[in-house]
Amino acid sequence: MIKELHIGELQLNNNTVRESIQLVERAIADQGFVAMEEITMHTLFAAEEDEKVADGIQMLDHTVIADNAILQAVNQGSMQRKFEIEDHTFFYELMKRLERNGKRLFLLGESKEKIAERVQLILAKFPKIQIAGTGALEDCIGTDEALVNHINSLSPDAIICLLPSPSQEIFLLEHKEKISANFWYGMGEIDPSEGKPGLMKRLSKWRQRRALEKLIWAK
Repeated sequence: MIKELHIGELQLNNNTVRESIQLVERAIADQGFVAMEEITMHTLFAAEEDEKVADGIQMLDHTVIADNAILQAVNQGSMQRKFEIEDHTFFYELMKRLERNGKRLFLLGESKEKIAERVQLILAKFPKIQIAGTGALEDCIGTDEALVNHINSLSPDAIICLLPSPSQEIFLLEHKEKISANFWYGMGEIDPSEGKPGLMKRLSKWRQRRALEKLIWAK
C-alpha cells in the first residue's frame, strides 16, 4: 500500500487507522499544534477550484482519506481501508482516546443547529467526553477574531471543525498561529450523498470518481 498519494499538487497520507492514531499520539505528546483533516472527493474538487483550500490542505500535518472513491481512482483500494473508511473507524478511535485521556473539545461549525446535532451524536457514543464549548461561524459579524478569542478563553485541548470546504481551510490558514489548542481535526460537513437512496448514492460516487480520475490524468 502506497503511504503517500499525489493528486494534482496535493500530497495526501494513506495510512491505516492504527498508523494514523500512532502519528497523532506522538505529535500530541510533543506538545505542539497538530492539524489533521478528513479528505473527501468534495475536498479535492474544492482544492482544484480554490487555491486557499489547496494551501490549507498543504499546511496540514496529516490527512485522513475519508472517501473510498479517492483510493479507487488511484488504484489503492483494499478491503481493510474500505471498511475503515465506511465505518469511520479513525474518528471513533480518536474520540475513544480523547475521552479516555480526559481531553476537552471545542466544536466549531457553521450554525448552532448543525453543531448541536453533532454534539448529540458524539455524546451518544462517548458519554464521558468533555465538551468545553462550541462556536458558530454564522454568529461572527465581519471578523472571526471574537470566535478565536472565545476558543482560547476556554482552553480546549482539541478543536473538532465541522465547517465545509473552503471555510475550514480558510479559518485554519488565517488563525492557526493564534489558536491555543494542541489539536485540530477537520471533519467537515456530512457527505451530501449520505442522505440519498442507495442507487442514487452509488451513481453520485461513481460520477465523482470518474471526475477525479480525469483530474488525476489531466495533471
